[in-house]
Amino acid sequence: MRHLPGFVSASIHRSLDGTKVVNYAQWRSQADFAAVKENPKARPHMQAAAALATFDPIVCEVVDSISAVDRGSATAPHRDAPAAPR
Repeated sequence: MRHLPGFVSASIHRSLDGTKVVNYAQWRSQADFAAVKENPKARPHMQAAAALATFDPIVCEVVDSISAVDRGSATAPHRDAPAAPR
């Protein structure tokens, strides 16, 4: 998947009881995501994911992203700190 056009990242999470799987994948655009479903190079990944669970896909937009940052970093504000004036 990582070499397919438009791929950004993917994180696959399995519930602790093993009954559910979340595949959080990010693509550059909706068109790139649509194209991957028709790309034969994606089939092995899709088949492996299908072996884990049935799919109920939804398309979302990222409205916020929170990361841990080094408290000493001057380049990234902390989520709980006010943003610096521009």
